[in-house]
Amino acid sequence: MKANDFELVRKAFVHDWLYSLKVLEMNAATLAALPDLVEHHPLKGLDAAHLSAALWLRDMCLLTRDFAAGDVVLEFGVVDRRLARVATACGLKVFNPEASA
Repeated sequence: MKANDFELVRKAFVHDWLYSLKVLEMNAATLAALPDLVEHHPLKGLDAAHLSAALWLRDMCLLTRDFAAGDVVLEFGVVDRRLARVATACGLKVFNPEASA
């Protein structure tokens, strides 16, 4: 990668890191879907927790405008193919951050 390209990618990453990513507390609300996910899908524990939190976030964005301003598109970043398939089946827009742009 050329130095110019690297700097553009680095700036985009820093912007996304600071302004686009949100840290979610793992609690009863964000983990509410966990029992159903592990019962119906062949997921590992942390994968199910990751997906449960994403489903909670999607639902909160749909339920209240106070939670997410404007037209928010939740994208679930995942490399694991099994988790990606389950997330897609659950209605999430999935992207692989390791896939070439």
